[in-house]
Amino acid sequence: MSKRTKAKRNRKRPRKQRAFLPCFALLLAAAALFFISSNNEDLPFSANIAPQPVMASEEILGMTPVPVVGSDSALISLTQESIVRFDSALISMPELMDMPPATGSLAQSISATAAPLATSLRTFAEPEIETPIQSVEGDSGYAVVMIDNRFILATKTPQDAERAINAVMDTAKTPLLGGKVQRISSAESVDILTQREAPATVYSYEEAFLKLLNGPAGTGYLTLVTQELISTTEDIDYKTETKEDPDMLKGETKTIQQGKDGTRKTEYLVTLQGGEETERELVGEKIVEAPTPKIVVKGTKVVQKTSSSSSSSSSLRTSSSSSTSGKPGPNEGETGPSASPLSFAWPVSGRVSSYFGMRWGRMHYGIDIPGSEGTPLMASEGGTVTSYTGEHGDYGYVVEIDHGNGFRTRYAHNSQNLVVSGQHVSKGEVIALMGDTGNSSTAHIHFEIRAGGTPYNPIQYLP
Repeated sequence: MSKRTKAKRNRKRPRKQRAFLPCFALLLAAAALFFISSNNEDLPFSANIAPQPVMASEEILGMTPVPVVGSDSALISLTQESIVRFDSALISMPELMDMPPATGSLAQSISATAAPLATSLRTFAEPEIETPIQSVEGDSGYAVVMIDNRFILATKTPQDAERAINAVMDTAKTPLLGGKVQRISSAESVDILTQREAPATVYSYEEAFLKLLNGPAGTGYLTLVTQELISTTEDIDYKTETKEDPDMLKGETKTIQQGKDGTRKTEYLVTLQGGEETERELVGEKIVEAPTPKIVVKGTKVVQKTSSSSSSSSSLRTSSSSSTSGKPGPNEGETGPSASPLSFAWPVSGRVSSYFGMRWGRMHYGIDIPGSEGTPLMASEGGTVTSYTGEHGDYGYVVEIDHGNGFRTRYAHNSQNLVVSGQHVSKGEVIALMGDTGNSSTAHIHFEIRAGGTPYNPIQYLP
């Protein structure tokens, strides 16, 4: 052998040694991985390290950070470049991608480390799917799909038939009411039979799925039944509470607190069959805002009428004695027409300081009730505010209401009118504030009841 040939061989030996080194290093790394995964408790550097999810570095992996769940001392992330991490030590090994799949205890270690990853990425609850497949006879041969004992189609294998049916069931996972689908089932039952003879038409998985989904008329062979959990916000109607006030005249009412509806959040489990709602069950509710009750005060005070000295108890008369004294009594004037079905109430509570009749040589067409400036005055009966409402000479500020049946009421000497012509008011509604405008020396209300344009004694119409 020539010296040149020996020299060539001598020059090749170092290359073999250099090529062997990465393989040797790789085997050492694999052995170390097995040793660490099976003897983790004995490692002094991992004794005080608590297991934690690790966020793989975007710079290292060249991808969006992904939580990797594994043991505290060793974990494997498979990306473009395999990364093996031993606690703080990080070794990049491109050659690992070219190696055959790991086997034995090393494969078990890798599998045990990577197994929790799949469950850790499951962040939502899948709906419960109740399969309509009642039976599958045999696991080989052509599959015949029967729905409610009626032949529908045939597939090459039972597995294709099952996949197609399950795919149809999966189409119901999308909520129809914007809630969360809890359960999916079918109104029909399905049986899968097998046979060795080839049917006239054999459907692939995709063809079977489309046929089952669309059906002969585009409605599908399976009537899907879903249960969907939905959340809604609902109003809570307020209630009206009535309280009695012995200091208020009977027939008077006053609202001291306005009602307000409340709100609540509710959860319903809605059952839908073929997309149509068939049942709705209340499964939970929470009061967001409680309703505020409306509180109405009702007067119970009764004003006793003085009996008339005339021969007829059913009629009122003009008292000659009251004319000379300058102060009419409560029963002056002629009896007016019936106001039925109207029912007049006192416009304000208090004593009557001056009654209907002749007073100081002139006719007084109503009654006067004194009070404080700004006291609310209420409509004696419901009706429509007339155009007479406004400011009129001796009346000052006055409100007139037409109640129908020819009856009208007037409220005079107001400090402020709170309603306008054409406005509809309810019985007991505040229409003005007490004052002393017009021909008046002190705050009071001058109240009249007129029928057909003629004023009558209000006392005979008040409770």
